[in-house]
Amino acid sequence: MTAHGLGDMGMKTTVGIASGRCLVGNMGSDTVKRFNIVGPAYTHACLLERMNKLHPEVTNLAPLAMLTASTAAITFDMVDVVTLPQIEAPVVVGTVTSERNAEDDQ
Repeated sequence: MTAHGLGDMGMKTTVGIASGRCLVGNMGSDTVKRFNIVGPAYTHACLLERMNKLHPEVTNLAPLAMLTASTAAITFDMVDVVTLPQIEAPVVVGTVTSERNAEDDQ
């Protein structure tokens, strides 16, 4: 992966993308506080990020319904059908493959 002229560092960065409500902030007692994120969207994003290991050809996974609803100019491919916690129906997940050019929309 090349980023901002740093060259190939020999590392693969993977991302799990999900959307939804979460509780975010410092949690704990008066003596010990920690920054936390709690909620189903966070759990789904963590699981999707870990699933990248099952699909070494991709670096990001997101629910296909979220990708198709996105207003960003992206192209994506379907990768797998998975079961996520607290969602009864199987979820189709995909990977963002590139930015879509303005010419592609015409």
